[in-house]
Amino acid sequence: MSHLIRNEAVVEGELIPTRAAVALVQLGISVDKAAALLSWREFEELCGEILEENGYSPVLNLRFKSEGRRYEIDAAGISPNLVMLIDCKMWSARPGKASALTDAAKKQKMRVRAFAAAIQGVPRIRLRRGTASLVPVVVTWLPGGVGIREGVPIVPLYVFNSFVVEFDRLDEGIWTETVNWSISAVRQSSLS
Repeated sequence: MSHLIRNEAVVEGELIPTRAAVALVQLGISVDKAAALLSWREFEELCGEILEENGYSPVLNLRFKSEGRRYEIDAAGISPNLVMLIDCKMWSARPGKASALTDAAKKQKMRVRAFAAAIQGVPRIRLRRGTASLVPVVVTWLPGGVGIREGVPIVPLYVFNSFVVEFDRLDEGIWTETVNWSISAVRQSSLS
């Protein structure tokens, strides 16, 4: 996140909402109030920036088909042997939050299974001989709900950087799918 701290929230007279939101949270403004600055797309871009700052190749809005059905992964953090496949939930506090997070976890696990099944036809990635662990993650603005549901880490955005830095794929509570490929992102001019 040091990259986000070093760069200003205003560049050439233009507000960069993702950087402004992070700066506000660092100054003690509530996550909910800072989130009001961001669109869902900017929220996904912020997740991509955090992944990139930590050595992953980010791919946003990764769309693919598996068994005749369309899927989309909001953000993928790709390294050769570990791929975090992230569902970004820009929810504010609401009733039934616990069951909604469990449902989101189940759906993300399903998307990861579909990704593994379709991996040879997924655009914007390159496959090589090797193995990789695919990890489903749900990132949310909600300050509560940290933990693992259905084997899927539920991570509030304000601790996402720490989660990425400290991630241990051998954590017994985290479900992973292993594929017989080493994975890299196809280089593009932007995060998308």
